[in-house]
Amino acid sequence: MFLGKEFGEFLYQYLFTKKQKKYTPLSRRQDRPSAIAWLVRNHPELRDSEVIKLVGTTKTTIDSIRSRSHWNIGNIQPQDPVVLGLCSQIELDRIVLKASKRQEKISQKENKTLQSIDN
Repeated sequence: MFLGKEFGEFLYQYLFTKKQKKYTPLSRRQDRPSAIAWLVRNHPELRDSEVIKLVGTTKTTIDSIRSRSHWNIGNIQPQDPVVLGLCSQIELDRIVLKASKRQEKISQKENKTLQSIDN
């Protein structure tokens, strides 16, 4: 048959590991700002896009919580999104590890630049 092993692996990944949008029940939607506040406070290295993928929110909500201009900021208590059930611990760990590796690369690049300037 003309379909190779690589195509079979690609098809398997596409069909069975494709990320679908998460449905968040109405009862948990008020917990999103608390989860965002926790992520912003405990993992500032995360990009907005990573927080969006984890919690399922919008960029404007993240920006308003970061700038403390959210309409309900006085009542938002930072809570772990895993405890709230908005993401799994595995997803959180994977994205935090990816972000820390990215930060490490950036700091190494800055160190090389500073060393080249000093010499």
